[in-house]
Amino acid sequence: MTNQSNIQPHPEFVYDERQTYKSNYWKWRDMSNYEAKSENRLPYDEEKAKMVFQQQYGYYSNGETL
Repeated sequence: MTNQSNIQPHPEFVYDERQTYKSNYWKWRDMSNYEAKSENRLPYDEEKAKMVFQQQYGYYSNGETL
């Protein structure tokens, strides 16, 4: 058995309906970039990041664009 007690999962993004769609995007983007860097992979470029966020959380947008 290996000791993996110091391996922590990345924090999970939770959409905050009290914040604007754009504010949630920037929080998600920051967390996404941190996760990518932690995993030694390139973060999404701006266009791809917006596309992924809209696919996952677009139903919260109420017509607001990024």
